[in-house]
Amino acid sequence: MKYVFPETGDHTIEWIGRRYMLLKADGIYNIELWQAADVFVETDAVDYVLLDGLECMPFATLLQQSKERIAGKLIVDNDEKVYRSLEEAKRELIKKWRSVQLRQLDV
Repeated sequence: MKYVFPETGDHTIEWIGRRYMLLKADGIYNIELWQAADVFVETDAVDYVLLDGLECMPFATLLQQSKERIAGKLIVDNDEKVYRSLEEAKRELIKKWRSVQLRQLDV
């Protein structure tokens, strides 16, 4: 399977796996919610953005609240949860995103 990530511009790639990428939102480039949408992730309000290379889109945002607290949420449901680390947030948000995708297949 081939994965394609959306344009990341001048944001720093914090982590990249086969399908997913974590960006540090430290640039000024506007990240589109989906291709040719002309709707963008508000990177000024977050510290990180998770991208899905299968869907070629961002799916979650994360905000570092302190060294041991990072708030994360899926873009589609806006249900924020606090995690103990960036790694935990990344792992749990990817799981949550996969479950959302499976529910969409059942519809």
